[in-house]
Amino acid sequence: MKRGVLLLVLILALPVVNADPDSWLINESKDELGTLGVLELSFVSLATADNPTESKIYLDALDRQKDSSGCYPKGDCTVLETAVATYAKRILNGEVQDSIEWLDSAKKQSPIQGKWLLQIESNVQTSCTLKSPSKTMNVTILEDRLVLECDDYFVDLNTCAQMSFPTNDIEVTCDEQGVTISLLRSTGDSTYYLEGQYERPSVTLSAVDVCYGREKNSPDCHADSTAWTLLALDETEFLSTSNPFLDSEASTPLHYFALRAIQQDEQSLDELSPKLLEDGSFEDDGYQTALAYLALKGSSLEKAASVKTWLEDELGENGIDGKILDTAAALYALEGTPFIPTGTYCGDGIINSPGEECDGASDDSCPGRCGSSTSLQACKCPSTGGGEDGGGDSTESPVDDTPTRDEDEDAVLDCRINR
Repeated sequence: MKRGVLLLVLILALPVVNADPDSWLINESKDELGTLGVLELSFVSLATADNPTESKIYLDALDRQKDSSGCYPKGDCTVLETAVATYAKRILNGEVQDSIEWLDSAKKQSPIQGKWLLQIESNVQTSCTLKSPSKTMNVTILEDRLVLECDDYFVDLNTCAQMSFPTNDIEVTCDEQGVTISLLRSTGDSTYYLEGQYERPSVTLSAVDVCYGREKNSPDCHADSTAWTLLALDETEFLSTSNPFLDSEASTPLHYFALRAIQQDEQSLDELSPKLLEDGSFEDDGYQTALAYLALKGSSLEKAASVKTWLEDELGENGIDGKILDTAAALYALEGTPFIPTGTYCGDGIINSPGEECDGASDDSCPGRCGSSTSLQACKCPSTGGGEDGGGDSTESPVDDTPTRDEDEDAVLDCRINR
């Protein structure tokens, strides 16, 4: 009897070893729940989204840090933390309208650097009138887009037109109906940004850039706060399609991730790639490298593979260097391309482990309905009893509810970041 008791004591004294970074993250986050900040809670919620019971623990803790005005953390709100919490809760279908409105109210105007150019395209020669509060100018545009009065293919609004733009709005009215009016900004290094385009003969050009400070009433713009707010407000009524301030300040994966999200082009990725180390990381920083992968994921750039490999290699049984934020960000970034262990496992595409009913494409038992390796029904077939897994033959068609970027109904080519 004494030997049995001694053996039990020895077993209980053995340390608990986490077999994977997901388990480590959940256990460590629970142990530290009372001390986790807004960023950590937001990313842990995202990283555990495939386990709603676990994710709710961290979402509830995040809600406890919410101020009555909709910002985070309670009593000491910052724009960055409010934006990160809003970003996470939007993805997880949480209630965020008050936080969105708080973020929009925190915007401030930022100085816009660059040369402002007007380009008018028409299949036939056309005449246009440019009008500002202090001056009116008539221009003639040939079929090849040459502007006779400026002897150039653009109207430089401040040199050729000699109008104070963007301080003052400029009305543009052309004779021909089938014209395309574009507003571009040049940074002086042969880089041009399309800040607005409108297929209509009469528009008003306006360019009011916005940024966000560290706190709501901060006098200065802050790049990280601006980047997270752009991400939080994307696909809302306050969405952005460009941000000259962040363009000029961009230096980290977070900044390029935000620019990629709002501009929907690859230019930001071309600027991000050279900043990554040869091993795929950004300065060996797990959090920023995860953001780099979020930006690069789905692109055709070769660098995406090395970033993904670095994250997978760094994710050990204690996450990334025992850091909750880095680990949660990495696991969230790798969503859809989950961390793959060695040996046989659910997710290797082969029914080769005890209890597996299917695995990926090996789904003869339930074609197209095998539980993913990160779901609660991992490598299991849905039940056929009509319960939560919804057995039966009915399927739901995906609904595209992504907000469209509507044309400006008031014929104002508004280049403002938030409308």
